[in-house]
Amino acid sequence: MLALAVKANYVHWHEINPDTHELTHVFMSHPEAVKLFRTYPHVVLIDSTYKTNTYNMALVEVVGVTPAGSSFLIACVLIPSESEEGHTWLLRKLMDILECTGASPSVFVTDRELGLVRALRTLFSETPHLLCRWHVNRVIESRALMIHKTFFYKDHVLNNPETGWWNVIDATCEDDFNKAWSAFSQKWKILASYISRTWGEHAKKFVLCYMDEYFHLGNTATSRVESAHSLLKAWLKSAHLTLDTMWSRIHSMLEGQHSKIRKELQDSMSRPRITQRLFYLLQGKVSTKALEIMKDELKRGVALVHLSDIHSFWRTLEYDNEEAMPKNDNDMLEELVDKARQSYPVYRKVFSEKLRDILHPEDEGILAPAVRENPKGHPRGSTTRNKSGFEHLMRKYGIPSTDVSTNIQHMFGDLAAGVAGAPLEKNYTKGLLSTWVKRYGVPEELWPHFDGWVDVGSDGHCGFRVLSHALRGGEEDYIQMRDWCLKEITGSDVYKSLFEAGVTTKKYEFCDGQIRRKSSKIRRK
Repeated sequence: MLALAVKANYVHWHEINPDTHELTHVFMSHPEAVKLFRTYPHVVLIDSTYKTNTYNMALVEVVGVTPAGSSFLIACVLIPSESEEGHTWLLRKLMDILECTGASPSVFVTDRELGLVRALRTLFSETPHLLCRWHVNRVIESRALMIHKTFFYKDHVLNNPETGWWNVIDATCEDDFNKAWSAFSQKWKILASYISRTWGEHAKKFVLCYMDEYFHLGNTATSRVESAHSLLKAWLKSAHLTLDTMWSRIHSMLEGQHSKIRKELQDSMSRPRITQRLFYLLQGKVSTKALEIMKDELKRGVALVHLSDIHSFWRTLEYDNEEAMPKNDNDMLEELVDKARQSYPVYRKVFSEKLRDILHPEDEGILAPAVRENPKGHPRGSTTRNKSGFEHLMRKYGIPSTDVSTNIQHMFGDLAAGVAGAPLEKNYTKGLLSTWVKRYGVPEELWPHFDGWVDVGSDGHCGFRVLSHALRGGEEDYIQMRDWCLKEITGSDVYKSLFEAGVTTKKYEFCDGQIRRKSSKIRRK
């Protein structure tokens, strides 16, 4: 793997266990990605994933953003675990890439991985760090569900227009935030106490009015990295790859990604896509993505600005020109080589060995990484991630979720299936319970007593299908339910006293101990 990276001119670093000579850390960055990162270091998103290699190592993807709105993979990093030590090593390598440029990220966006949070606090204390709003909300939703144990926690706790959680995190100014938090904490004291203890010190990292103080380019969640995970695993296709096979597939993926980015930037310079004359002088000088944003702002009444007022990020459409590259890399190398030649023989030997280790890592006698047992999120099998704690909780309470990887929405959980752990049926409704009870006028005081609902087939046997669901855990036994009802009615004198001989209903009649289909005319004797 390391030899392949050297041959392809990757920027790479690695660490080995000095006792066993096993590989422990690997950092790889495609040469095009290095140019992109040095040109567009503004927003950096970091997240890790598992199920990518046979050694069960965590794969950390570091993702950046181009002026065309595309994501690019800055680096792939293999570390033993998501510890502070591993993330510190990773961040130091990112600093080394940017060291000669004088540039630094405008903002980091991550989830609340404590090892990464501590490493960022140590090495990038001056750089704003934002937490993924999606992950924060999922954790708080889980806590709200555990506290209130009802599907309607969303309607009551999250979406309430006066005391809801969304009012807090979506506040557009500090005054609105303080008012929303005051109303929320007075109404939901237990949940507010948990949020204060766990998330209070991080509020400025995920509340909208504070996040918008930074140049985050609309990245308030780690969705770009999650998409990168999905794309990467589509290329890997296996959770048991060796390092050389994994590198080859990642390299092929990156080659296609960089071709797409080049085309997008070239299109921004040469192919105008917005026809308004107001943008005529800007076309070819800013990215197409920037023009689209300005077009939307113009509709909202925001005035046009001069080219010089547009951030340089949107105006930089070339990333491999000499001006964007550091000029002192070669000078530094030549100076070091000259000093090494003039130094003592022992220093020349050390310098040569270090340089050889970098350019020819295959000569070090490095062994493959040790296989780690039961790392986070990594059961053996496909590359599909595990269910999150939030998804397990949603299933426990029978609540539909559009965020699960299978994208299946269901209600009623194991209760509707008849036994715990039974497979879900394909005809579970995709609607929301709150919508259903409101539509059919169910009194609000009864809402907390509903666990879910099932939309059975509408073929004239819906009542029997409901009985089948309730008694058998599925509607396929509705014929048997109908037969049971028929036997019950025809075999009991109670029903004969209720329905006298010859009584005709809309569809059936009871006559001579038999129920049979009859006319639609209703009459009673």
